[in-house]
Order: sequence, then C-alpha cells, then structure tokens
Amino acid sequence: MASLRRVKYLYTILVVLLKSIDIAHGQTIQQNASGNVGNDFEGELIQKLFSRRSHMVPPYTYNNDGTFNPVNVGVRLDINSISGLDMRSQQFTFTGWFLIFYTDPLLSWDTAVYLVDAIFVKPEDIWIPDMVLYNSVFPIDQLVKQKMPVKVRANGLLWWTPGDTITTTCDVNIRLFPFDTQTCTIRIGPWAYSDHQINCTDVSLSVVNGTAEFDVTHSSWRIDRTHYNDVWFVEYSVTLRRKWLFYAMNVVLPVVLVSALNSVVFVLPVQCGEKMSVSLTTFLTLAVFMTLIQDSLPSNSDTVCYLAVYLASQMVLSVAAVVVSAVRVACHHRHVKEENEIQNFQDTCSNPVDAEKGTSVDWQRLGVVIDRICFPVFTGFSVLSFLAYGIITVL
Repeated sequence: MASLRRVKYLYTILVVLLKSIDIAHGQTIQQNASGNVGNDFEGELIQKLFSRRSHMVPPYTYNNDGTFNPVNVGVRLDINSISGLDMRSQQFTFTGWFLIFYTDPLLSWDTAVYLVDAIFVKPEDIWIPDMVLYNSVFPIDQLVKQKMPVKVRANGLLWWTPGDTITTTCDVNIRLFPFDTQTCTIRIGPWAYSDHQINCTDVSLSVVNGTAEFDVTHSSWRIDRTHYNDVWFVEYSVTLRRKWLFYAMNVVLPVVLVSALNSVVFVLPVQCGEKMSVSLTTFLTLAVFMTLIQDSLPSNSDTVCYLAVYLASQMVLSVAAVVVSAVRVACHHRHVKEENEIQNFQDTCSNPVDAEKGTSVDWQRLGVVIDRICFPVFTGFSVLSFLAYGIITVL
C-alpha cells in the first residue's frame, strides 16, 4: 500500500514537471514569433517606403498649379571640443557634429500598423542635402562622405548627424597679441541646389567651453544669401579670447625688464670694462624675444603686432646704446692714451705741457657728459614707448 502511494506521488511530480516544460517552451516560441513579426514589420516598411522614393529626387511638396515648394532644411552645429587655433597657419580646429533635418511626406507611416517609431537607413540609400563646408581646409565634401545613418521618424522627419574633426580657415588679427580676441567662422551650405530648391528655415549653435589657451566669449550664426546663382550658406561665428597671463609673465614682463638695461648701461663706470658687453647682451636678448614672438604669428603684413613694434623700438634703442657705449669707451681710451703721452713727454722735458694736459681733461669731460645726457634720454624713451604700448593695447 505504501509503495502504491509512493508511485502515485512520483507520477504526480513527473506530470507537473512536464507541464512546466511545455509552458516554458510555448512562451519561448511566442516570444520568438513576436520578434520575427517585429522584424518582418520593419523590413516590410522599408521595402514599401523606398519602393516609391528615389534617392536622387528631393522631397518637394507640390501645389495645385503644379509648382513645387523648396525643401525646408534645418541646420544645427554642436561643437563638442575645440582643439585650438593655430595662429601661424590661421586654422581653427574643433570636434563636433551637424544635425541636418528636414521632412519627407513620402517617408511617413502609421505606427499603429507597423509598430515601429523610427528606422535607420544608409545615407547613400536616401536623398540628403549636398551640404559642404565652404571654408574647410580639407576637402569641402567631407560631410557628404560621412557614413552616419539617417534616422527616419514615423511623421516623415529625417535626422542626419554627420560628425568629424573639422578644420576651417580663420583670419586672425595679430594687432593686440597676446591680449587679442579672434573670431572664427564655419560656413556650411548646399553645393548644387539653389534656394528655390532648398531653403534654410531653422538654425542653431551650441558651443562648449574653450581651450587651455582661449575662452569662448560669444557665438552666433547668420544665413548669408548671395546673389550668385541664388546660393545660401549658414555662417557660424565663434569668438575666442586669449588667456593672456602666461604671455604677460613669460614674454611682456621680461621684455620690459630687459629694455630697462638700455638706460642702466650709462650708469656703469667705463673703467669696469662691462659697458659694451651689457649693451650687446641686451640687444641679443631682445633679438631672441623677437624671434619667439615671430614664430607664433602668421607671416603676413595685413596687420602689425603692437608688441612686435614695441620690441623693435627697444631693439633700435639698444643699438643706439651700443653705439654710444662704443663712443664712450673710445673717449676713455683716448684720455688714457694722451695721459701716457704727456707723462712720457714730461719725463724728457723740464717744463710740463699745460695745453696737452687740458686736451686730456676735455676728453674725460666729454665722456662724462655723454653718460649724463644719455641716461635720462634713454630712460624717458623707454618709459614713453612702454606707456604708448600699454595705452594702445588697453584702448
């Protein structure tokens, strides 16, 4: 009797296990079937949409009289990071993407029928605006060559987001370097289509913070419609202000301090023998700073850097200090030479020669007068040139 109960108990457990396996297997089949149905819906939708849409024809909307309306295109630029502004080559480099969106009524569907909100297609399988970068350093069609998929929503709205590291030309103004502010532009627009075929109706711009060298102070955009073949393009502008503290501490301040040595050289006594060496060292130091500044600036003559002009004026002053120091040293040695000649003549004669002795004193006085005159003159010129540079830079 006990063994019979045990058999019934095992049989009940076996039946429950088999039922559980059947239920689980049925749910798996149902899930797979529903997934296949979703895939079938999307495939059927893509086949239906593109059977009536050519990727060569823009999605015009037609009026009752047979005329068509231009395709309204929106362009948004998102600058994710700014790599920098190369002053010498005048190139602006950033990483970002464009959001180009427009509507195609033939690429819309009922989500209740196909159970799909959006699909993604390759850009070569669908019509997209032939947007190019007009002021790109690299080939202007780099956006068209992007393989980013196009998102098609159920209401017919298409989103295309080509992104890359983009380098454009940027006309820099070096006049106030290193206290300068530069404005760089990015120009994007259709290459072949006119504004009668493609019209820009929505534009926006988003820019992140600047770089280690520049701060972003302003950003703007405008639609430029030229009269040549009715072409338009969107011009984005990004204003960058240089962080000047590094250059002020490492370039401007050393130049001002070294320039002060042009006046100090006239305080040194001529007997120490360092008068000429200080003048020459000052000139060579200023020449090195001039080379460093020129290596950071473009080789053009459109604008003149005020810092370079100030530095050039100090170099001219340094050359003048070298010349005056040479004359001062020559006067000193002329005085010493005549004193030796007078001493030798006095050793051979019983009477001193007062005329020659007076000439010797005149050479010594001339050297002292040169130092006394040149020190305030050179100091005043250095101060005035620095004040002029500071006022022009600030204003």
